Amino acid sequence: MIEKAEVILGKRRVLGPVDLRIARGEHLLVVGPSGSGKTTLLRAIAGLQPLSAGRVVIEGRDATVGKKIAVKPQDRG
Repeated sequence: MIEKAEVILGKRRVLGPVDLRIARGEHLLVVGPSGSGKTTLLRAIAGLQPLSAGRVVIEGRDATVGKKIAVKPQDRG
């Protein structure tokens, strides 16, 4: 689950705010034009991109704490 996730780099918002729920076993396809935030969204979910706001919750566990990554990418499964 992603709640109000935003990534702001400098003065530019590159993602969000985004709300997204993906159930276990469900598949998701992310499509859009170049520069729309697809890669940033996937990097945020994977724990490779810190969020400026919002949170990523994986199986009930908050993977973000403020702007810091609380669950390392290798531990997200």
